[in-house]
Amino acid sequence: MIYIPQHFKVFRVFKICPPLEGARLVAHFVRLGILTLLHFTVFGRRIYLYGSNNMAAAVVGISPNAIVISAYTLSGVFSSLAGLLELGTITIPNFQVLVPYTIPALVAVIIGGVSFRGGEGSYIGVIAGVVVLQLISSLLSLLSTSQAIREIAYGLTLLLVVAAYTGRRRE
Repeated sequence: MIYIPQHFKVFRVFKICPPLEGARLVAHFVRLGILTLLHFTVFGRRIYLYGSNNMAAAVVGISPNAIVISAYTLSGVFSSLAGLLELGTITIPNFQVLVPYTIPALVAVIIGGVSFRGGEGSYIGVIAGVVVLQLISSLLSLLSTSQAIREIAYGLTLLLVVAAYTGRRRE
């Protein structure tokens, strides 16, 4: 059996004040960095331009390969950072430990207005999607539903939101 070394747990143990653990503090700094990167740099504007209209981005001289590769690279870096922060909260490593978060995360992002095709969406919209999904989850918890029912509710919510976006785009 493999155990996690103690130095990975530093972010869970380190507390500035009761609501701010080390992992949350790191997450807040990362959020501020991402917001700054996306809204106040040329790189961030290029990502939004490429996502909203990749043909226009190519016309103005933005390399599509560079944008896609750098966006996926940043995604991988931040995913690995999130994995390291989560590693501090578990005791035995398991590849399946974060699988239950996959569908709710996707649903929250789509509820928040992020397009499957890219170029649309905002940080505030995603936060609103997380709040809506948390309200649904809390309601289902109050009703003492099983995890399977919650997954079905998340899937139905995703279907309804996608259908609403599809209907809105046709108009």
